[in-house]
Amino acid sequence: IEDSMINENTRLDAVKQQSKYEYDKQKAVDDATHDKQMMIEHEAKEKQKIISYATGFGLSLVAVFLFFVF
Repeated sequence: IEDSMINENTRLDAVKQQSKYEYDKQKAVDDATHDKQMMIEHEAKEKQKIISYATGFGLSLVAVFLFFVF
């Protein structure tokens, strides 16, 4: 009886370890995906900021040229 209980406990421990391994593996994949997505969003924000500054600068130049024309 003790052997069967020990075997059952060993089997349960193995199942728990396997589940923990699979969870950790999936978590690592999810974390990597999340980090990659955050980096893409950050780059998009930086590009948008550059476009906004360039547009503002261009409009400022147009305003200066209009001032000289009038």
